[in-house]
Amino acid sequence: MSIGSAPSPVKVALVTGASRGIGRAAAHSLGRRGYAVAIAARTLDAEPGGPDGLHEAAFALSAEGIQVLPVPLDLGDLGSIEQAVDRVLGEWGRVDALVNNAIAVFPASVQRVAEADPHDLERVLAVNVAGPVRLIQAVLPGMRERGEGVIVNVLSEVANMDPSGPVEAGGWGFGYAAVKAALQRLSGVLQVEEGPWGLRAYGFMPGSVWTDSVRAAYPTPEAAQAARDLYAFLEPEVPGAAIAWMVDDPAAAEAAGGVLDVREMMERPDIDLSEG
Repeated sequence: MSIGSAPSPVKVALVTGASRGIGRAAAHSLGRRGYAVAIAARTLDAEPGGPDGLHEAAFALSAEGIQVLPVPLDLGDLGSIEQAVDRVLGEWGRVDALVNNAIAVFPASVQRVAEADPHDLERVLAVNVAGPVRLIQAVLPGMRERGEGVIVNVLSEVANMDPSGPVEAGGWGFGYAAVKAALQRLSGVLQVEEGPWGLRAYGFMPGSVWTDSVRAAYPTPEAAQAARDLYAFLEPEVPGAAIAWMVDDPAAAEAAGGVLDVREMMERPDIDLSEG
């Protein structure tokens, strides 16, 4: 059952990877804009001392008056994807916006090409590319029927640039970059194919964001603070608000099919990203 639900929400958003970080911030911003939000992730409950799971995130969002439905989702399991969408449709009857934010990291995601196991690399692409595509396929019929809908694919700058060094020297692996590059092309192709139905698709570059996973990469609080001082990390609420703007603001329609960068959005006087 949903938490804080009303019989018939006007708009419904499904956000993946939403138990924490950018996904949770996007769900919060969409809820503040009046959306009922289905938050999807693999982790249901937090481990002791670990980051929040779906249930903790759902109760936190509900405490702010947001209609929320926690939905277990494993992008590597097509049955789980279909069950997740069926659950949202069964509860609320529609999905007006899909935010593909979740990503699963495997060894081949962050290894040199020469060292990446081919079978593991296949799984990287199957989970992180085929998974979001299946989610899109599951929500498209309802969007087409209503003549409107929004799909946001969360990207990364690694899709368009080479690393400064190999992974062991601070670079990134081909597997991770390949996933983000594929999702970037997916956004443009979707707009060409589904734009005539009234749908809008976007790629979104969130920039460097201070999430739990980034924080955990630093061994001490001093190292974490040094990194924050050196790099212009954003809090998750900023890209979260940017995603909500793309989904909900009529002015975003002019950018449909394109890739929006959070840093450029922050400089636009007509976009307010101060409230997550």
